[in-house]
Amino acid sequence: MVLAVGALPVSAQVSLVGAGTGCAVTDATCAPAVNASSTQNDILVAVLHSRTNTAHTCQANCTGWTEFSTQAGDAIGGRLSVWWLRVGASLPPSPTFDGPATESFAGRIWTFRGAITSVNPWDVLGPNTTQASAATFTGTNLTSTVNNVMVVFAAGSMDRNSWGTTSGGCDTPTAANAAYYVSNNNGTANSVAICIDSTPTNSPGLLGAPSYTMTARGPDPGRWFTFALKPQPAAANTTVGNFVSAEAGSATLAPGAALTDLDAFSLVTSTGTDTVTAATVTLAPAGAFNNIATVALTSDNGATTYGSVAPTSNAVGFTGLSIPVTTTAVQFKVRVQPKAHGTMPAVPGASYATTGTVTAITGTNAPVYNDSGSGTLTIDNLSPGNATWGTVTPGDTQVVLNWSNPADADFSQVVILRSGATISDVPVE
Repeated sequence: MVLAVGALPVSAQVSLVGAGTGCAVTDATCAPAVNASSTQNDILVAVLHSRTNTAHTCQANCTGWTEFSTQAGDAIGGRLSVWWLRVGASLPPSPTFDGPATESFAGRIWTFRGAITSVNPWDVLGPNTTQASAATFTGTNLTSTVNNVMVVFAAGSMDRNSWGTTSGGCDTPTAANAAYYVSNNNGTANSVAICIDSTPTNSPGLLGAPSYTMTARGPDPGRWFTFALKPQPAAANTTVGNFVSAEAGSATLAPGAALTDLDAFSLVTSTGTDTVTAATVTLAPAGAFNNIATVALTSDNGATTYGSVAPTSNAVGFTGLSIPVTTTAVQFKVRVQPKAHGTMPAVPGASYATTGTVTAITGTNAPVYNDSGSGTLTIDNLSPGNATWGTVTPGDTQVVLNWSNPADADFSQVVILRSGATISDVPVE
Protein backbone atom coordinates (compact mmCIF):
# COMPACT_ATOMS: atom_id res chain seq x y z
CA MET A 1 0.00 0.00 0.00
CA VAL A 2 1.25 3.47 -0.87
CA LEU A 3 0.20 6.32 1.43
CA ALA A 4 0.60 9.88 0.22
CA VAL A 5 0.74 12.44 3.03
CA GLY A 6 1.46 16.13 3.36
CA ALA A 7 4.36 17.73 5.12
CA LEU A 8 4.14 17.41 8.89
CA PRO A 9 3.31 20.64 10.72
CA VAL A 10 6.80 21.03 12.16
CA SER A 11 7.70 24.51 13.32
CA ALA A 12 10.60 26.28 11.75
CA GLN A 13 13.72 26.39 13.88
CA VAL A 14 14.74 29.73 15.36
CA SER A 15 18.34 30.63 14.53
CA LEU A 16 20.85 33.23 15.68
CA VAL A 17 21.99 34.99 12.51
CA GLY A 18 24.20 37.80 13.71
CA ALA A 19 24.88 40.72 16.00
CA GLY A 20 25.64 44.39 15.60
CA THR A 21 28.58 46.23 17.07
CA GLY A 22 28.23 46.60 20.81
CA CYS A 23 28.68 49.67 22.93
CA ALA A 24 30.96 49.78 25.96
CA VAL A 25 31.26 53.16 27.53
CA THR A 26 31.80 55.08 30.73
CA ASP A 27 28.92 57.40 30.09
CA ALA A 28 25.22 57.93 30.57
CA THR A 29 24.28 56.53 27.14
CA CYS A 30 25.00 53.32 25.24
CA ALA A 31 23.91 52.87 21.59
CA PRO A 32 24.46 49.29 20.36
CA ALA A 33 24.16 48.96 16.57
CA VAL A 34 21.48 46.93 14.77
CA ASN A 35 22.95 44.22 12.55
CA ALA A 36 22.58 45.47 8.96
CA SER A 37 21.60 41.97 7.72
CA SER A 38 18.44 41.92 9.87
CA THR A 39 15.26 41.50 7.81
CA GLN A 40 11.50 41.75 8.29
CA ASN A 41 10.13 39.67 11.21
CA ASP A 42 13.58 39.08 12.71
CA ILE A 43 13.66 39.49 16.50
CA LEU A 44 16.29 41.87 17.83
CA VAL A 45 17.43 41.23 21.40
CA ALA A 46 19.35 43.97 23.22
CA VAL A 47 21.26 42.99 26.36
CA LEU A 48 22.46 45.86 28.56
CA HIS A 49 24.46 45.73 31.76
CA SER A 50 25.72 48.55 33.95
CA ARG A 51 28.17 48.38 36.82
CA THR A 52 25.88 50.47 38.97
CA ASN A 53 22.26 49.78 39.87
CA THR A 54 20.91 52.63 37.76
CA ALA A 55 17.69 52.26 35.76
CA HIS A 56 18.15 51.69 32.02
CA THR A 57 15.75 53.65 29.80
CA CYS A 58 15.44 53.97 26.05
CA GLN A 59 16.30 57.54 25.12
CA ALA A 60 16.24 57.69 21.29
CA ASN A 61 14.97 55.52 18.38
CA CYS A 62 12.83 53.64 20.88
CA THR A 63 9.79 52.80 18.71
CA GLY A 64 9.01 49.09 19.02
CA TRP A 65 11.53 48.33 21.75
CA THR A 66 10.05 46.51 24.77
CA GLU A 67 11.64 44.92 27.81
CA PHE A 68 11.36 41.13 28.14
CA SER A 69 10.97 41.44 31.90
CA THR A 70 11.45 43.95 34.65
CA GLN A 71 15.09 44.98 34.86
CA ALA A 72 16.74 44.58 38.23
CA GLY A 73 19.87 45.26 40.18
CA ASP A 74 21.41 43.48 43.10
CA ALA A 75 23.06 44.28 46.39
CA ILE A 76 26.51 44.18 44.80
CA GLY A 77 25.61 46.98 42.44
CA GLY A 78 25.03 45.80 38.85
CA ARG A 79 21.87 46.03 36.72
CA LEU A 80 20.75 43.94 33.74
CA SER A 81 18.02 44.77 31.22
CA VAL A 82 16.96 42.75 28.17
CA TRP A 83 14.88 44.31 25.39
CA TRP A 84 13.33 43.09 22.13
CA LEU A 85 11.98 44.44 18.85
CA ARG A 86 10.41 42.74 15.81
CA VAL A 87 11.83 44.16 12.58
CA GLY A 88 9.23 45.71 10.29
CA ALA A 89 9.38 46.47 6.58
CA SER A 90 12.56 48.54 6.99
CA LEU A 91 15.63 48.23 9.16
CA PRO A 92 15.14 50.16 12.43
CA PRO A 93 17.74 52.70 13.55
CA SER A 94 20.03 51.79 16.41
CA PRO A 95 18.45 52.71 19.76
CA THR A 96 20.15 54.76 22.44
CA PHE A 97 19.81 53.64 26.06
CA ASP A 98 20.36 55.82 29.09
CA GLY A 99 22.09 54.44 32.17
CA PRO A 100 24.72 55.42 34.72
CA ALA A 101 26.29 58.85 34.36
CA THR A 102 29.89 58.03 35.27
CA GLU A 103 30.14 54.25 35.39
CA SER A 104 30.68 51.41 32.92
CA PHE A 105 27.69 50.65 30.64
CA ALA A 106 27.81 47.86 28.02
CA GLY A 107 25.28 46.53 25.52
CA ARG A 108 24.82 44.59 22.30
CA ILE A 109 21.97 43.65 19.95
CA TRP A 110 21.62 40.11 18.58
CA THR A 111 19.43 39.11 15.61
CA PHE A 112 17.25 35.97 15.70
CA ARG A 113 15.35 34.58 12.71
CA GLY A 114 12.43 32.14 12.47
CA ALA A 115 10.58 33.26 15.59
CA ILE A 116 6.82 33.73 15.62
CA THR A 117 5.84 36.72 13.49
CA SER A 118 3.04 38.12 15.66
CA VAL A 119 2.43 38.94 19.34
CA ASN A 120 5.18 38.34 21.90
CA PRO A 121 8.06 36.25 20.53
CA TRP A 122 8.76 34.26 23.67
CA ASP A 123 7.37 30.94 24.84
CA VAL A 124 8.59 31.17 28.45
CA LEU A 125 10.58 33.69 30.49
CA GLY A 126 12.84 33.05 33.45
CA PRO A 127 13.62 35.50 36.26
CA ASN A 128 16.14 38.32 36.07
CA THR A 129 18.50 36.84 38.63
CA THR A 130 21.40 38.08 40.75
CA GLN A 131 24.69 36.21 40.35
CA ALA A 132 27.19 36.40 43.20
CA SER A 133 30.92 36.37 42.52
CA ALA A 134 31.48 33.15 40.59
CA ALA A 135 33.17 32.06 37.40
CA THR A 136 30.08 30.29 36.01
CA PHE A 137 26.61 31.77 35.64
CA THR A 138 23.85 29.12 35.50
CA GLY A 139 20.41 30.00 34.19
CA THR A 140 16.91 28.71 34.84
CA ASN A 141 15.79 25.32 33.55
CA LEU A 142 12.71 26.50 31.66
CA THR A 143 9.72 24.34 30.68
CA SER A 144 8.62 24.97 27.09
CA THR A 145 5.04 24.69 25.87
CA VAL A 146 5.80 24.15 22.15
CA ASN A 147 8.35 22.32 20.02
CA ASN A 148 11.65 23.73 18.78
CA VAL A 149 12.06 26.77 21.00
CA MET A 150 15.38 28.63 21.05
CA VAL A 151 16.77 28.98 24.58
CA VAL A 152 18.67 32.23 25.10
CA PHE A 153 20.81 32.88 28.18
CA ALA A 154 21.78 36.54 28.55
CA ALA A 155 24.28 37.67 31.17
CA GLY A 156 26.18 40.72 32.31
CA SER A 157 29.32 40.86 34.43
CA MET A 158 30.77 43.64 36.55
CA ASP A 159 34.16 43.22 34.89
CA ARG A 160 35.57 43.22 31.35
CA ASN A 161 35.39 39.48 30.96
CA SER A 162 35.64 37.17 28.02
CA TRP A 163 33.11 34.32 27.96
CA GLY A 164 33.83 30.93 26.51
CA THR A 165 32.91 27.70 28.29
CA THR A 166 29.25 26.65 28.05
CA SER A 167 27.14 23.79 29.38
CA GLY A 168 23.52 22.87 30.06
CA GLY A 169 22.68 22.74 26.35
CA CYS A 170 24.32 26.02 25.37
CA ASP A 171 26.11 25.85 22.01
CA THR A 172 29.88 26.05 22.27
CA PRO A 173 31.11 29.09 20.34
CA THR A 174 33.54 28.29 17.55
CA ALA A 175 36.13 30.40 15.80
CA ALA A 176 33.65 30.93 12.97
CA ASN A 177 30.69 32.07 15.06
CA ALA A 178 32.18 33.46 18.24
CA ALA A 179 32.02 36.97 16.78
CA TYR A 180 28.26 37.00 17.24
CA TYR A 181 27.55 34.28 19.80
CA VAL A 182 29.68 36.10 22.36
CA SER A 183 29.97 39.76 23.16
CA ASN A 184 33.20 40.77 24.84
CA ASN A 185 32.21 44.42 24.96
CA ASN A 186 34.78 45.54 27.45
CA GLY A 187 33.82 48.70 29.24
CA THR A 188 35.92 50.15 31.94
CA ALA A 189 34.86 47.16 34.02
CA ASN A 190 31.81 45.59 32.43
CA SER A 191 30.71 43.06 29.79
CA VAL A 192 27.61 41.37 28.36
CA ALA A 193 27.22 38.00 26.62
CA ILE A 194 24.66 35.47 25.47
CA CYS A 195 24.72 31.76 24.86
CA ILE A 196 22.02 29.80 23.04
CA ASP A 197 20.71 26.27 22.85
CA SER A 198 19.85 25.74 19.18
CA THR A 199 19.05 22.01 19.49
CA PRO A 200 15.46 21.41 18.34
CA THR A 201 13.08 19.82 20.83
CA ASN A 202 10.54 17.29 19.59
CA SER A 203 8.06 17.96 22.36
CA PRO A 204 7.39 20.51 25.10
CA GLY A 205 9.13 20.03 28.45
CA LEU A 206 12.19 20.87 30.51
CA LEU A 207 14.91 22.41 28.38
CA GLY A 208 18.02 22.19 30.57
CA ALA A 209 19.73 24.89 32.66
CA PRO A 210 22.18 26.78 30.41
CA SER A 211 25.42 28.06 31.83
CA TYR A 212 28.26 30.33 30.74
CA THR A 213 31.73 30.65 32.27
CA MET A 214 33.84 33.80 32.37
CA THR A 215 37.31 33.00 31.06
CA ALA A 216 39.35 36.21 31.40
CA ARG A 217 38.92 38.05 34.68
CA GLY A 218 36.19 36.19 36.54
CA PRO A 219 34.80 35.21 38.92
CA ASP A 220 32.79 38.41 39.13
CA PRO A 221 29.28 39.30 40.21
CA GLY A 222 26.55 40.20 37.77
CA ARG A 223 23.07 39.14 36.63
CA TRP A 224 21.51 36.75 34.13
CA PHE A 225 18.19 36.16 32.42
CA THR A 226 16.94 33.06 30.54
CA PHE A 227 14.11 33.01 28.00
CA ALA A 228 12.92 30.86 25.11
CA LEU A 229 11.91 32.20 21.69
CA LYS A 230 8.88 30.56 20.10
CA PRO A 231 9.28 29.42 16.46
CA GLN A 232 6.88 30.38 13.70
CA PRO A 233 4.62 27.36 13.08
CA ALA A 234 4.79 25.91 9.61
CA ALA A 235 1.80 26.77 7.43
CA ALA A 236 -0.84 24.06 7.16
CA ASN A 237 -1.05 22.38 3.78
CA THR A 238 -3.35 20.04 1.90
CA THR A 239 -1.65 17.42 -0.22
CA VAL A 240 -3.05 15.81 -3.34
CA GLY A 241 -1.44 12.37 -3.19
CA ASN A 242 -1.13 9.72 -5.84
CA PHE A 243 -3.33 7.08 -4.23
CA VAL A 244 -3.90 5.27 -0.95
CA SER A 245 -4.65 1.67 -1.88
CA ALA A 246 -4.58 1.12 -5.65
CA GLU A 247 -4.31 3.17 -8.80
CA ALA A 248 -6.94 2.88 -11.51
CA GLY A 249 -6.07 0.26 -14.13
CA SER A 250 -6.04 0.15 -17.93
CA ALA A 251 -8.91 -0.64 -20.28
CA THR A 252 -10.24 0.09 -23.76
CA LEU A 253 -13.63 1.81 -23.91
CA ALA A 254 -15.96 1.99 -26.87
CA PRO A 255 -18.33 4.90 -27.52
CA GLY A 256 -21.17 5.01 -25.02
CA ALA A 257 -19.36 2.95 -22.36
CA ALA A 258 -20.17 3.49 -18.69
CA LEU A 259 -18.42 5.90 -16.30
CA THR A 260 -15.05 4.29 -15.56
CA ASP A 261 -12.21 4.94 -13.08
CA LEU A 262 -9.30 6.85 -14.60
CA ASP A 263 -7.28 8.13 -11.60
CA ALA A 264 -7.09 7.35 -7.89
CA PHE A 265 -5.86 10.23 -5.74
CA SER A 266 -5.79 11.08 -2.05
CA LEU A 267 -6.35 14.23 -0.01
CA VAL A 268 -4.82 14.87 3.43
CA THR A 269 -4.00 17.90 5.60
CA SER A 270 -0.81 18.45 7.57
CA THR A 271 -2.89 19.71 10.48
CA GLY A 272 -6.54 20.48 11.15
CA THR A 273 -9.17 20.28 8.43
CA ASP A 274 -9.77 21.78 5.02
CA THR A 275 -12.46 21.82 2.31
CA VAL A 276 -11.60 21.59 -1.37
CA THR A 277 -13.95 23.94 -3.23
CA ALA A 278 -12.44 23.81 -6.72
CA ALA A 279 -10.10 21.55 -8.67
CA THR A 280 -8.54 20.99 -12.08
CA VAL A 281 -8.03 17.60 -13.73
CA THR A 282 -5.57 17.66 -16.62
CA LEU A 283 -6.07 15.05 -19.34
CA ALA A 284 -3.53 13.72 -21.83
CA PRO A 285 -2.69 13.32 -24.68
CA ALA A 286 -3.63 16.43 -26.64
CA GLY A 287 -7.23 16.27 -27.81
CA ALA A 288 -8.26 13.51 -25.42
CA PHE A 289 -11.27 15.52 -24.26
CA ASN A 290 -12.84 15.18 -27.75
CA ASN A 291 -13.91 11.59 -27.01
CA ILE A 292 -15.16 12.26 -23.44
CA ALA A 293 -18.70 13.19 -22.46
CA THR A 294 -18.15 13.48 -18.68
CA VAL A 295 -15.31 13.83 -16.19
CA ALA A 296 -16.41 13.29 -12.57
CA LEU A 297 -14.79 13.56 -9.14
CA THR A 298 -16.23 10.91 -6.84
CA SER A 299 -15.66 9.06 -3.61
CA ASP A 300 -13.47 5.99 -3.84
CA ASN A 301 -16.47 3.68 -4.25
CA GLY A 302 -18.22 6.01 -6.67
CA ALA A 303 -21.27 6.39 -4.45
CA THR A 304 -20.75 10.14 -3.95
CA THR A 305 -20.21 12.51 -6.87
CA TYR A 306 -18.62 15.80 -5.82
CA GLY A 307 -18.54 17.33 -9.29
CA SER A 308 -19.25 16.43 -12.91
CA VAL A 309 -18.11 18.36 -16.00
CA ALA A 310 -18.50 18.05 -19.78
CA PRO A 311 -14.94 18.90 -20.85
CA THR A 312 -14.18 21.47 -23.54
CA SER A 313 -10.40 21.16 -23.25
CA ASN A 314 -7.86 18.89 -21.62
CA ALA A 315 -7.81 21.18 -18.55
CA VAL A 316 -11.08 20.22 -16.88
CA GLY A 317 -12.13 22.71 -14.20
CA PHE A 318 -14.48 21.93 -11.30
CA THR A 319 -16.11 24.61 -9.17
CA GLY A 320 -18.67 24.54 -6.36
CA LEU A 321 -17.08 21.48 -4.77
CA SER A 322 -17.28 20.59 -1.09
CA ILE A 323 -14.75 17.81 -0.49
CA PRO A 324 -13.83 17.42 3.20
CA VAL A 325 -10.17 16.84 4.07
CA THR A 326 -8.61 15.81 7.40
CA THR A 327 -5.25 14.57 8.67
CA THR A 328 -6.25 11.03 7.61
CA ALA A 329 -5.55 10.39 3.92
CA VAL A 330 -8.75 9.50 2.03
CA GLN A 331 -8.84 8.17 -1.51
CA PHE A 332 -11.02 9.66 -4.26
CA LYS A 333 -11.47 8.91 -7.96
CA VAL A 334 -11.39 10.75 -11.27
CA ARG A 335 -13.87 8.95 -13.54
CA VAL A 336 -14.61 9.46 -17.24
CA GLN A 337 -17.41 8.42 -19.60
CA PRO A 338 -16.93 8.27 -23.40
CA LYS A 339 -19.31 10.12 -25.67
CA ALA A 340 -22.12 8.19 -27.31
CA HIS A 341 -21.43 6.94 -30.81
CA GLY A 342 -23.57 9.60 -32.47
CA THR A 343 -21.73 12.47 -30.78
CA MET A 344 -18.23 11.20 -31.37
CA PRO A 345 -15.98 13.01 -33.87
CA ALA A 346 -16.76 12.24 -37.52
CA VAL A 347 -15.16 9.44 -39.47
CA PRO A 348 -12.40 8.41 -39.30
CA GLY A 349 -12.54 9.53 -35.64
CA ALA A 350 -9.64 9.07 -33.26
CA SER A 351 -8.36 6.88 -30.45
CA TYR A 352 -6.79 8.37 -27.30
CA ALA A 353 -4.83 6.45 -24.65
CA THR A 354 -6.16 8.82 -22.00
CA THR A 355 -4.60 9.64 -18.63
CA GLY A 356 -5.62 12.28 -16.11
CA THR A 357 -4.39 13.68 -12.79
CA VAL A 358 -5.48 16.33 -10.32
CA THR A 359 -3.19 19.28 -10.98
CA ALA A 360 -4.85 22.06 -8.96
CA ILE A 361 -7.12 22.45 -5.95
CA THR A 362 -8.58 25.41 -4.08
CA GLY A 363 -8.99 25.33 -0.30
CA THR A 364 -7.93 27.20 2.81
CA ASN A 365 -4.52 25.52 3.14
CA ALA A 366 -1.53 25.82 0.84
CA PRO A 367 -1.70 23.01 -1.76
CA VAL A 368 0.96 20.37 -2.36
CA TYR A 369 0.69 18.29 -5.54
CA ASN A 370 1.85 14.67 -5.65
CA ASP A 371 -0.75 13.05 -7.95
CA SER A 372 1.96 11.77 -10.24
CA GLY A 373 0.22 9.06 -12.26
CA SER A 374 -3.09 7.59 -13.30
CA GLY A 375 -4.61 4.63 -15.04
CA THR A 376 -4.89 4.59 -18.84
CA LEU A 377 -8.24 4.36 -20.63
CA THR A 378 -8.05 3.97 -24.38
CA ILE A 379 -11.24 5.63 -25.65
CA ASP A 380 -11.50 4.24 -29.18
CA ASN A 381 -13.53 5.97 -31.85
CA LEU A 382 -11.04 5.40 -34.63
CA SER A 383 -12.52 3.60 -37.65
CA PRO A 384 -10.79 0.32 -38.45
CA GLY A 385 -8.54 0.21 -41.47
CA ASN A 386 -9.73 -0.90 -44.90
CA ALA A 387 -9.47 -4.45 -46.14
CA THR A 388 -6.86 -4.94 -48.82
CA TRP A 389 -7.43 -6.91 -52.02
CA GLY A 390 -5.32 -9.86 -52.89
CA THR A 391 -5.43 -11.82 -56.18
CA VAL A 392 -8.86 -11.91 -57.84
CA THR A 393 -9.28 -14.98 -60.07
CA PRO A 394 -12.12 -14.96 -62.68
CA GLY A 395 -13.54 -18.32 -63.78
CA ASP A 396 -16.46 -19.91 -65.57
CA THR A 397 -19.58 -18.31 -64.04
CA GLN A 398 -17.59 -17.41 -60.96
CA VAL A 399 -15.00 -15.09 -59.54
CA VAL A 400 -12.70 -16.13 -56.70
CA LEU A 401 -12.12 -13.17 -54.39
CA ASN A 402 -9.14 -12.82 -52.08
CA TRP A 403 -8.59 -10.06 -49.50
CA SER A 404 -6.97 -9.42 -46.11
CA ASN A 405 -8.91 -8.04 -43.19
CA PRO A 406 -7.40 -5.15 -41.14
CA ALA A 407 -5.71 -6.06 -37.88
CA ASP A 408 -7.78 -3.59 -35.80
CA ALA A 409 -9.39 -5.17 -32.73
CA ASP A 410 -12.69 -3.42 -33.42
CA PHE A 411 -12.92 -4.66 -37.06
CA SER A 412 -16.38 -6.22 -37.57
CA GLN A 413 -17.05 -7.38 -41.14
CA VAL A 414 -16.50 -6.82 -44.87
CA VAL A 415 -19.36 -5.78 -47.13
CA ILE A 416 -18.98 -6.65 -50.84
CA LEU A 417 -21.14 -5.06 -53.47
CA ARG A 418 -21.45 -6.37 -57.07
CA SER A 419 -22.48 -4.06 -59.88
CA GLY A 420 -21.90 -3.62 -63.56
CA ALA A 421 -21.26 0.07 -63.04
CA THR A 422 -19.05 2.13 -60.76
CA ILE A 423 -20.08 1.71 -57.17
CA SER A 424 -20.36 4.89 -55.12
CA ASP A 425 -22.15 3.46 -52.10
CA VAL A 426 -20.29 3.27 -48.78
CA PRO A 427 -21.35 1.66 -45.49
CA VAL A 428 -22.99 3.89 -42.90
CA GLU A 429 -20.61 4.59 -39.95
